[in-house]
Amino acid sequence: GGIQKNRFNRFLRQKNPDIVVFGYKFSNLQKNLSKSHTELILKKNSLVKINVKKNSSNSKIGHAGFFWVKNQEIFRYFNDFKIFVKKNIKNREILVDDYFSFLLRFNLMKVKYFHLDYYIHIGSPSEYNEFNYWDKYFK
Repeated sequence: GGIQKNRFNRFLRQKNPDIVVFGYKFSNLQKNLSKSHTELILKKNSLVKINVKKNSSNSKIGHAGFFWVKNQEIFRYFNDFKIFVKKNIKNREILVDDYFSFLLRFNLMKVKYFHLDYYIHIGSPSEYNEFNYWDKYFK
């Protein structure tokens, strides 16, 4: 709604990020779905690491699966990223989350985190079933 939009615009002015990843608080189910989500690792509310489909690091924040980018300049490191992927990422699909993780890890771009107060993540059948359960429960 309007409150989050105003808060986000203020965030952009204050932080001047190149990329913003949106995060939400994991549900208990999501915490237990190992290797199913991208986790955002924070220190003092600042993004320090992006774990893409790895075992839980006890993070309580997940990547909502969408993002904001300042401009096309964020893709200037894509060739370096392709070389990095060949050496470091095996046995799974490559996601845009991996590129953002790469940019953050090597401090190539200003990647920031914005917390969503109201977000329901339904990215798997288990999450959909959980949502339906609680939706019926509260009706």
